[in-house]
Amino acid sequence: MQRDGAKVEEIHSTEVRPNHDGTYQIQNLMEFDPKDQAKFSCVVDQGGLNGKMVMFYEPKADFMVPIIVSVVIAVLLVALAIVGFVFYKKKAGQKTGYNPAKTSDKGDSSSSSSANA
Repeated sequence: MQRDGAKVEEIHSTEVRPNHDGTYQIQNLMEFDPKDQAKFSCVVDQGGLNGKMVMFYEPKADFMVPIIVSVVIAVLLVALAIVGFVFYKKKAGQKTGYNPAKTSDKGDSSSSSSANA
């Protein structure tokens, strides 16, 4: 096993074990922090292969990122829907071409002059 191309010495190895099909296996195990940014690989050298086979460890993507992004988008959509609904209700309450009557006659000379005439 290798870490960034250098051989790792801290490897735990199992004994040779038989498989159900008459072949044998041995396992080499290594513990490491998955957050480590190093590149890990395992070199397999077996008589049945045409040369050495190199297997690379590829960490799984963080599964929380899509969940967090989905929740944020859902919250934004709900907030947008609420704002849209409030805006719609506010606009629906106003009638086009409707001007409310004045509540005071102060300053309006037409009503006072016609009452005196």
